[in-house]
Amino acid sequence: MPAFIVDRFQAITGSAVGLSIPDGFNPNRAYVTVETASTRWRYDGGTPNAGIGGGHLANATETITLIGGIQIKNFKIIANSGTDAVMYYTLEGR
Repeated sequence: MPAFIVDRFQAITGSAVGLSIPDGFNPNRAYVTVETASTRWRYDGGTPNAGIGGGHLANATETITLIGGIQIKNFKIIANSGTDAVMYYTLEGR
């Protein structure tokens, strides 16, 4: 059975956001590209905060790879400064 792919484009504003996973879809890999502005992200279930120590830093044009449903479902990202960011992501799964 081939893997299904879901593509999404999402704004990252003042609050941390997760990935939008369609009902019944079981993702096993995600590729997240930061399109504009720097971000902070976590996949351990915690909430990232803007600024130093607020999670992993990802700058514009960088890609984050998440493997496994737990990382994908726990992933949250926030803009690192007062500038809103945008991400594009692809989910693979069944």
